[in-house]
Amino acid sequence: MRSTGEPRIVAGISKTRLSPVLGSRVALWAGLIGAVSLVVQGPGAGEAVAGPMLVANAGGTAAVLGEPNGGGASLGLAALWPFDPYFAFGPARFADDLGTGAGRLADPNDHTDLGAVAGIHREAVGGAWRLDAWLPVRGPWSPYASGTWGIYHVTDDFLGTRTHSLNSTGWSLGAGLDYRFGNAVTVGPSVRYHRLFNDRVGRYIGIGLDVGWRLGP
Repeated sequence: MRSTGEPRIVAGISKTRLSPVLGSRVALWAGLIGAVSLVVQGPGAGEAVAGPMLVANAGGTAAVLGEPNGGGASLGLAALWPFDPYFAFGPARFADDLGTGAGRLADPNDHTDLGAVAGIHREAVGGAWRLDAWLPVRGPWSPYASGTWGIYHVTDDFLGTRTHSLNSTGWSLGAGLDYRFGNAVTVGPSVRYHRLFNDRVGRYIGIGLDVGWRLGP
C-alpha cells in the first residue's frame, strides 16, 4: 500500500482457530495501539495528523522449522507513520500459531492403537520495529517491501498448560501488492519470511490477504 502521508495500522485476523491465550493477547494490543493512534497530534502548528490507515490481515503460517511444524493462524498489528512519500516506519506486534503436534493413544493393557491425540502446541508472540517501502509506480496497484527486527516470545503448551517458553531476537522480510479503491480502501496479498535466533524455532513463513481503510479526512 503506497504511503499517502497518512499513518497506517496493520492488524491481523486468524486463518484458523486461535488458542485462547493467543487471541486475548492480540485483542489487547489491537485495542491499545488503535486507541493511541486515533489521538496522535501532528508536529505542525496546531494541525492534527489525519486519521490512521487500518489494515486487517487474514492469513496463516507455513514452512515452520522445528517441532511442531504444522502451522496455524497468523495475526499482526502495526502503527506506521510515513516519513517520505514511499516510506513508513513504526512499531509492530504479531502473534503466530506455529502448529500442534500429534501422538497416538495406546491401550495400557494390550497396546492397541486407540487413535490420534493432540500433542504440544507452539506459538510465537512479540514486537518489532517495522519499515515499509513502496515502489514509485502509477495506477491503482502498489507493490511494497517490508522488514522488521524485534523480539519473539515462543511458548509451548499442552492442552492450555504452558510447558516451555523462551525469548528470541529475530527479523522478517516481506512483500505485498495492494490495490487501491479510491483514496480510502486497499486490498492485496502479502507474504513474510521470519528468521529467529534460537534452537527451537528457526524460521517460518506467514501468508495472508490485507484489507485496509483510512480513518479521518
